[in-house]
Amino acid sequence: MQARGSLTVGEAIRAIAVSSANDVAVALGEKLGGTEAGCARKMTAKARTLGMHHTSFTNVTGLPGANATTATDMALLSKALIDKHPRRYAYFGTRSFTWGTRRLLNHNHMLGAFAGVDGLKTGYTVEAGFNLAASAKRGNTRLIAVVLGERTGPSRDRLVGQILERGFDKIASGG
Repeated sequence: MQARGSLTVGEAIRAIAVSSANDVAVALGEKLGGTEAGCARKMTAKARTLGMHHTSFTNVTGLPGANATTATDMALLSKALIDKHPRRYAYFGTRSFTWGTRRLLNHNHMLGAFAGVDGLKTGYTVEAGFNLAASAKRGNTRLIAVVLGERTGPSRDRLVGQILERGFDKIASGG
């Protein structure tokens, strides 16, 4: 995003959730932690309180560094966001939004393409590959699927869809 003045916290969260606005993530991290590294330390400490024992952050963007996580830990984080911050969770289901003159599209192509998917987050780096934590709700059932390290975005999306569909099928069959 280009510098165009100020953002509200809500706009900043939406920009990060929808379009992985790394510049906004760094600015917000610096505000919350004094420095980006300070915020990353706070993120790691919070991860521990959520039971995410295999996750550590060295920056707020997930860009190359010594960041580490597991699919299980990302599922724990996803569940905590959904359960503890439902209003903020809604940002992660925003398919697009306009800021200034720019229309930003969500990188999560499962939104609107897979029945029940209502949010969460994509990620990509050369080192980590294509990643997605997705949540879907059908009736009273909510499932979370996390795929890390896929070679392409479409293959990641297909795999997440297969995992979710198998989960819903298993629940529907009483399994």
